[in-house]
Amino acid sequence: MKIVKFVSIFVLSIFFQACTEVVHIDLNSSDPQIVVEAHLSEAGKAEVRLHWSVNVEDDNEFPPVEGASVTIEDEFGNGTPLPEVSPGVYSMTMSDARQNNSYRLLVKWSEKLITAEDRMPRSVLMDSLTVRRFEFPIEGIGGPLDTLLLLESVVWYKDPANEQNQYRILEYRNDTLVSIALTDDQFNNGKSIGYSLFNFRDPLQPGDNLMVEFQSVSRPVYEYLFGFSGVNGGPLASSPSNPTTNLTGTRLGYFSAHTVHRLGITVPAFTP
Repeated sequence: MKIVKFVSIFVLSIFFQACTEVVHIDLNSSDPQIVVEAHLSEAGKAEVRLHWSVNVEDDNEFPPVEGASVTIEDEFGNGTPLPEVSPGVYSMTMSDARQNNSYRLLVKWSEKLITAEDRMPRSVLMDSLTVRRFEFPIEGIGGPLDTLLLLESVVWYKDPANEQNQYRILEYRNDTLVSIALTDDQFNNGKSIGYSLFNFRDPLQPGDNLMVEFQSVSRPVYEYLFGFSGVNGGPLASSPSNPTTNLTGTRLGYFSAHTVHRLGITVPAFTP
């Protein structure tokens, strides 16, 4: 999975303004490592994807890690084994996933043990999902600037005051994931927010079925995803200098226990 498939100009500006740590990438070959992408949602869906890392000069084909033992435990030590439902994918529905609870991931493969812990934040809900016209200035043919009328989706929510919050926002068009954005409340704690998901490379079209998944994620998960989005757009490539992860036993990947809120609309037609 790529952390950001398409990134808006606005989101890129936020990344460059907020980045405080330079990550140095060694392009030399290194031994393959297990890459972990593990999610536990408030709805109880647990999914862990395991791949082998590849070197940056190799094709983006990541061999699955098959035959692993994968378990998620709650803070009382109650474990739920996740069966392998397809090569490298381990998934199951857990009935007791709750906000403010801590969860532990355990992955065993051969002699290797990978663990991680994450606390599920309290849920923050979207107030609404809207679409509005976006005027993009372009150079006119042989003349002054012209304006290109595009459509952008906007997520509206109220950030809770007096606490630290981080969000991961997934945008789906016609059942296809087209973008993932990351944001926090460093500059807007306690405020009402309208967060644009404008995508210049793939703008909305009237009639599109738009669905947004709004996740509240922990600070360690946010920092890992944010750091890697600034490096190479994804957590799968092999690099010995990676952002800090909440995993032990490997440096590639993360375990996220997060809340989920979804809203969907059909993009309306706009009068030019």
